[in-house]
Amino acid sequence: MPYAWVTVASGHPSNKKKTLIKTLTQTFDDVLEVGSAHTQIYVVEAALDTIGIAGETPDVADVALVTVMLSKGRPPVVLQRLVTQIAASVASALQVRTDDVHCVLLEQEASRISVGGVPLNFPRLPGWLLDHQRHIVQ
Repeated sequence: MPYAWVTVASGHPSNKKKTLIKTLTQTFDDVLEVGSAHTQIYVVEAALDTIGIAGETPDVADVALVTVMLSKGRPPVVLQRLVTQIAASVASALQVRTDDVHCVLLEQEASRISVGGVPLNFPRLPGWLLDHQRHIVQ
């Protein structure tokens, strides 16, 4: 179950934020194959004067910080695909440059994440990775 907090400067219209939520949910489902019902996206808006880049308040609101918490145990190739797709999804939804999307993955032991007081299971590998591994072996 991934949790994502997307911090953006205030002022993005509601339809862009809705698109962002739908697009990111689909990204998590496509890459991690966790199912949309198990994905939570939180859009957090910050006043432009509370954002600092290189020690300065930016002139434009074209930046987004995506912080993702997910259970530990996925191989690096899955995590790399995830951050690449997150950047593309956020850039598309908010109409910003991909280079302006920053992503931080925070991995936590599955036993330390719970839903309804029940700890999560170890994450399973996505089918696209298993198919790729089968193809290499053949």
